[in-house]
Amino acid sequence: MNITKFAVYTMSAFFAASLFGADAPKKSAAELAKEYMKKDMATLKDLGEPKLGKNAQATFIVMPDTQTYTPRIKNQPVLDLMTSWIAYNAKRLNVKGVLCTGDIVEHNGTLFSNFGELETDKEMWNWVSHCFGRLDNRVPYMLCTGNHDYGRKWYLGDKDYASRVSNFKDYFHPSRNIKNKESLVEVFYTREGIETLENAAYLLDIGGKWGQVVVITLEYAPRKETLEWACNFLQKSKTAKGRRAILLTHGFMDTKGQINGYFKNTYKMLVEKCPSIKLVVCGHFCENVTDFENTSIFRTFEREDDGTKFSAMMFNCQTIGGGFNGNGGDGWLRILEFQKDGKTIKASTYSPLFGFSPMTKNLAWRTAPYDMFEFELEAPEK
Repeated sequence: MNITKFAVYTMSAFFAASLFGADAPKKSAAELAKEYMKKDMATLKDLGEPKLGKNAQATFIVMPDTQTYTPRIKNQPVLDLMTSWIAYNAKRLNVKGVLCTGDIVEHNGTLFSNFGELETDKEMWNWVSHCFGRLDNRVPYMLCTGNHDYGRKWYLGDKDYASRVSNFKDYFHPSRNIKNKESLVEVFYTREGIETLENAAYLLDIGGKWGQVVVITLEYAPRKETLEWACNFLQKSKTAKGRRAILLTHGFMDTKGQINGYFKNTYKMLVEKCPSIKLVVCGHFCENVTDFENTSIFRTFEREDDGTKFSAMMFNCQTIGGGFNGNGGDGWLRILEFQKDGKTIKASTYSPLFGFSPMTKNLAWRTAPYDMFEFELEAPEK
């Protein structure tokens, strides 16, 4: 695959040499964590409350994997604050959609775990549903499913996804949110042969020169028939014709800025064949360390067949705030501000958890180049 890097931000030469240099002594996890934190803290600033820029048309909000907010009662209020903040600011920021990158809960299909402090799967789904209820009838939100959202076999270490059973359908359906129902245009069946929002197509109106965009959500590691459905929809439906598309799927690009081998089919069978896909938004990949750069990867790729470009954004903060056993992600959100020129998007990274108090608002914005940047989406094909 001929891939051209458009924008990918890597660690500075100084940190690469100091942390991973051939002659440098190997550092402990604690030492590395301290250095990462020092690097990250230097990027945090108080830029005031997020507001719609004078050249902005509208915004999308990206919510990274929410799984680590769900299993412990002490973490759950952070997720509630995130969705409450979006609901409160929906009109002021002209939020046209919320994109959630999957792994909605920590585990699905178990009544207990090996860790006594964890909630049951029903308690986790109930809480997530409560939190997204803040957005019901206010703004459309699209959730894709991740590996943690499927049956008990995965949680016990069995990587066989054949059953693909999830409680997702019991909590998220079009009838609960009129904004979702109004924007939904097509769905595709699951492995169980039923229609759910795991595979769905939405039409969202950004307005101005952007017009309407298509958002496609896909199940984790999509099946061949799922990819064929999405490709057929984008290539042949009147709804998608002449419009840019955003693909929301849990796994795609990893922390090295590469399309991960496990998800190559998503690229080959869908993204490569559908030039209307201008942006892929994903999560999934992370490491058990607090390092902002590891959570925020962005690249623009060039398709081999026709030279058209698409961008990919991996945003997953679940280990920020103490690793897998931390607070769930410090409340970080990604704000995508669509500019009035109809091609430019400004990306920024903000935490309502820190912005909520005057005592901590100096920590509310991540301002490194990989957390605050601009990119362009090619015009749609006519």
